[in-house]
Amino acid sequence: MILSIPLALIGFVLIYFEFFLPGGLVGILGGLLLIGSAFVFAMEYGGAMWTMLYIFSLIALLVFTIKFALFRIKHTKTKNTLYSNQDQEGFFASSFNEDLIGKEGVVASNLNPSGSIWIEEKRYQAVSNGPFIEKGEKVKIIRGQGSYYVVKKIKTE
Repeated sequence: MILSIPLALIGFVLIYFEFFLPGGLVGILGGLLLIGSAFVFAMEYGGAMWTMLYIFSLIALLVFTIKFALFRIKHTKTKNTLYSNQDQEGFFASSFNEDLIGKEGVVASNLNPSGSIWIEEKRYQAVSNGPFIEKGEKVKIIRGQGSYYVVKKIKTE
């Protein structure tokens, strides 16, 4: 009992910290310490009834630790997130401006099938909907996909 309880306490602390640290290694180490604690307890006391009671106590405390960690996450100032807002500063998901769909532009670099286009004096990434389109050709945006636009060549008469 001298060794099993400190092992279990360290395991619970590591499992608690796993909710706030990325990776998973801390949680695995905490779980291994809990299992090791149960084995050490069984070796020290040898009685099946006491060992089962100890294991059930570990499981109950594990559930409590997990619920407490989730409670702390839910009641942080950053509202339901593990990370501070500073970690996410400057991040933008891949997206496109829907207002540009249907607009016409000029190919800035050969679309073979991808390249760039000029629309309203701004450069955008684009992909050809069909075959190769040469630099300088006129194109029309037909849709957006991820962070780029899908274009088709405008037929000139």
